[in-house]
Amino acid sequence: MEDTYAERLRGFFNAGCATTAIALAKDVGILKILLEADVPLTSYEISTCGSLKERYCREILGALVTADVIEVDSTSRKYFVPVSNRKSLAGAAIFNRLMPYFGEKYAAIKDCFREEGPAGVRYAAFPVAFDIMRELRVFHQDTLLEEFVLGVVPGLPKRLDQGIMAAELGCGYGILASNLAQRYPATTFIASDVVDELLETARQAASVKGLTNLYFECQDIYDLPDTYMNKFDWILVRDVIHDLPHPDRALRAIYRCLKPGGELSLLEVGVTGTLSENVGNMGACSLYTRSTFSCVPESFQRPDSAALGAAWNVCQAMEMIERAGFTLVKEFHNEKNKQDVHYICRK
Repeated sequence: MEDTYAERLRGFFNAGCATTAIALAKDVGILKILLEADVPLTSYEISTCGSLKERYCREILGALVTADVIEVDSTSRKYFVPVSNRKSLAGAAIFNRLMPYFGEKYAAIKDCFREEGPAGVRYAAFPVAFDIMRELRVFHQDTLLEEFVLGVVPGLPKRLDQGIMAAELGCGYGILASNLAQRYPATTFIASDVVDELLETARQAASVKGLTNLYFECQDIYDLPDTYMNKFDWILVRDVIHDLPHPDRALRAIYRCLKPGGELSLLEVGVTGTLSENVGNMGACSLYTRSTFSCVPESFQRPDSAALGAAWNVCQAMEMIERAGFTLVKEFHNEKNKQDVHYICRK
């Protein structure tokens, strides 16, 4: 029993090493070279292509090969990624960037644990978080919208095609709103966020695409203007509520913005079942860890903050939705990741 436990602990460290190697290979450009290569490449060819030191390339390539992330030929000299693995590796590499981000943030989070330390740390203090979230949304946007939004809300694609008033609150760089505006030119979309710098980037991108049915506004989700009241047929909110100090208040504000019968697509993360029922669930472990470094310190802005964290319970989310006045029409779990939940709510 002890040997099995010790082996599992060593496995955690080894997996962390592989994750860090993937993140580093992505950040220095090695993965991009391999993912775009038509033929297997030597470490010298990779280093020359990326203007990198060959010795460092060879070492990290060794880590990737032994972790079975990439492959090497029988001579152990030429490296490649099979075409069938390329999309999965490209997506995982983005997510694995969280590991060095956690390292950069480690000391600040450690201080938050102390009684005399700060309550939290905002995302803006470590802006690489915005870049990681942007890259993830760009990579997954079509799959997310088609499989987790448009394919889940009954009749939504038809209504968007005919033309309705829609909004995305907490839109960040506006990736999802821009995608939807391109798909459904008859619908007017308003996308808002509290970080004006992100919105400016979003405006420029929308302008390049020639989107005339998409408007970006800097708005606080707690203090939405009267012009939003009873305005929208459909509102999209993704990964926002659990990061807020007062999520109940935000949900009530969103409720007021919908027309009677309007719907909210609340895309969240969360854990199903009790803590003891999730023992051995490494997906839940990942969620709790990410939440410790990102979500709790973002939301814990004042002593009375809810600080829900990303691992808040699905039952807790459903109760909060109902308290805000919504009728929960459907709770949909992503087949690829059960911790991604789409709550379809109606006013």
